[in-house]
Amino acid sequence: MQHCDWTAYQLDPFALAEGATVTTGTLVGSALQGPGDPKRCLEVLVKAISNVLANPNQLRFMELSKASATFQQTIGQNEACAMLLRRCGFQDRGHCYQLQRTGLRWGELGRLIMALLNATPYADLANDLAAKAGFPVRATVPRSSLDAQPAGRPGWLRYESTDVDAGDDAYQMPADDLQACMTVAEEACFGGFTIFRGIAYFREPSGAELKQRLQQVLEASVQCTLYIYEPPAQQPSFQVSPAAASSSCSSQSHVNVGLDEEEAALQEAIRLSMMSD
Repeated sequence: MQHCDWTAYQLDPFALAEGATVTTGTLVGSALQGPGDPKRCLEVLVKAISNVLANPNQLRFMELSKASATFQQTIGQNEACAMLLRRCGFQDRGHCYQLQRTGLRWGELGRLIMALLNATPYADLANDLAAKAGFPVRATVPRSSLDAQPAGRPGWLRYESTDVDAGDDAYQMPADDLQACMTVAEEACFGGFTIFRGIAYFREPSGAELKQRLQQVLEASVQCTLYIYEPPAQQPSFQVSPAAASSSCSSQSHVNVGLDEEEAALQEAIRLSMMSD
């Protein structure tokens, strides 16, 4: 198996690679919407790359004939899939696709794996390809919801080396500004987000639901942090309504009037008693 330092590459499938005009994630999405059987197209693509990874010194795996029925029924009909093949290092030679002399493009291969992981029904292809490429896919085990730390903002908790509902992303954005990510989640009513390789992947279920499905990420080389949001409980308000305030003032006024009349009557009684003396 060939080995690669994956940390040296930008692996965000929705980031534009240098010189590219479309992202890997967009190409995978287009391939899934293309003609024929999308999964079969991706299977052939993954198989072609896997053969190179497993047999790096065998020339017969360095070429894909365009004349083969399998190619014509899959990649040959799906331009997005063909572009993914080229971006992974296979050059169009007219009658075939041939792997470039420098071999596979590892950065593009990593982005392809990440894009397939995000396309949940095709995660099995991503896992197969990752295993052959030595790519650190996130292995998980259940985790207690008690392993949380305050995230420095009301309603937010932070879980290190944790994920939930991996691949089921409602939205994603760069995670450079943590407060901006939290604001997006609060305004969109997302239950939280996972930060993985510099990208925040948002989860749609409520924070309370997400806390029931926490998964601890086992690989030490994979840094994954989960942030979960549960809106703080609002304090009950005891504001007095205008009507009640008016009624209270009116009642107090009547009380004061009553006291004034009693005081006046008492003073008059004292005055009369003094005159009679």
